[in-house]
Amino acid sequence: MIKVNKTVDVIVFAGQSNMSGRGNVANATLCDEKAGFEYKAVSNSEMLVPITEPFGFNEDKVGTI
Repeated sequence: MIKVNKTVDVIVFAGQSNMSGRGNVANATLCDEKAGFEYKAVSNSEMLVPITEPFGFNEDKVGTI
């Protein structure tokens, strides 16, 4: 048996327009590419991708909530 002694912080950001790439990217805080990951339900639902600005861009899908 392999025992892994690592912990991971999980933070979930959820919202409406503020989570779909509609903010002002110029005001965004820059972060390291390995600082977090984004689940792109519309454009890339097969994997988590490193968080980059504009966060949530192209994740709108016409006719859905």
